[in-house]
Order: sequence, then C-alpha cells, then structure tokens
Amino acid sequence: MKTKLQCMSKTRQSGYTKQCQGVGIICKNGNVRCKNHAGRSSGPISKIGKARSIQNIINYNNDKRTRLNNRNRKSNNKPAHDWSTFVEDLQRPKNAKSV
Repeated sequence: MKTKLQCMSKTRQSGYTKQCQGVGIICKNGNVRCKNHAGRSSGPISKIGKARSIQNIINYNNDKRTRLNNRNRKSNNKPAHDWSTFVEDLQRPKNAKSV
C-alpha cells in the first residue's frame, strides 16, 4: 500500500493549528511541502526566462567539464605507482603504527 506524504505547512487562518491537506514533496531541507507551499517550481514561463535557463545549464556543464579536465591533468602528473612507499610498506613490521 502506497502512502502519500502530507504537506507540513500550517494555516495562518487557524492560528497555525491546522495542517495543509495537500500532497507533499520532500524538499532539500527535509521538510515536506506541497506545490502551493514552495514544493516544486513551475520553472521559467517567458521565452526570455527559458532561454536564460538553457544558457545557465550549458554554462554549468561547460564549467563542470573544464574542472574535471583540470583535475585529471593535475592527477596525471603524479606517477601511477610510487614504488618507494610500496616497498616501505612491505618492509614495515605489521605491529608498527604508521605515522
């Protein structure tokens, strides 16, 4: 049996004693809110807003891609296997604590 989450907002008219009867959605902060009480955004409505939203997504993806590429370049400068530490680990007694 599926259960639906109920919005956790209280009505001002009842002095914050009655709870909203709407179907809720879990928000980022953990609260359950319906679409009327800041649950989900309807998104951009105008053509300018939609274009701005698409451009933001493109810019975000490009920035993310360059950050990942820069991180990979930095990590490739290090040797894949540092044999000196590997040999030290093999020679270290098992009971010795690592620093």
